[in-house]
Amino acid sequence: MSYEEVNMYWHWSFLDGIKGFYEGCDIENMSFKFGGIVWNIIKDDLDGERSLIDFVVYGEQDSLFENNARAKVKLEKVEESPVYDHEIFSGWTLKDVEDNHTWLIVGTDYSNDLFPKVIFKHFAKNK
Repeated sequence: MSYEEVNMYWHWSFLDGIKGFYEGCDIENMSFKFGGIVWNIIKDDLDGERSLIDFVVYGEQDSLFENNARAKVKLEKVEESPVYDHEIFSGWTLKDVEDNHTWLIVGTDYSNDLFPKVIFKHFAKNK
């Protein structure tokens, strides 16, 4: 882990509660655009078969996303709470400020003690 990655993660961690625009994601590369910045999820490579989030860092800023969404959202930190079908989830959600629709959840599902799992899910909005 580099000094830059640590600084980027600290930047991300201080954004809890902030409102900004969500502009889509790339599920395969675990990247998304929020607040005018492309963010990338980094898994913990040293964790063997388990799957935990290590860092949220700046991604490739000229990335384009197929599921372009433009929604004003609020970033909310979640600590060991149920989120959708995950009993024990820690991470973040991006929720629409107008109707509370969850656009994106990113974090770690700890429901299975032996094998936690990184969660990165986009939820399209029904029109």
